[in-house]
Amino acid sequence: MLRKEFENRREVIAEQLKDLGFECRPIAAGNFIKNKVVDYSNFEVHGELESAEYIDSNGLFIGNHHYLISTPRTNHLQAIAKGWHKRGSC
Repeated sequence: MLRKEFENRREVIAEQLKDLGFECRPIAAGNFIKNKVVDYSNFEVHGELESAEYIDSNGLFIGNHHYLISTPRTNHLQAIAKGWHKRGSC
């Protein structure tokens, strides 16, 4: 989940991670009522879905594999994360 200071920057962050060889995609959660499956469900929504919308817009999944990530790639990821934290931007 992206912190508030990185809100609405998921695409930029995902692109930087992909450039390093990481697989990433939107998180498989968020605002479920945006899925087509709800067309086949009988439900009601009460109120706003602010938290679901935030997760839907700012959640990011980084895939994992059965093998270890190489040290140089890990170092790059840590450097990027530190830069995001210090600057508050991407």
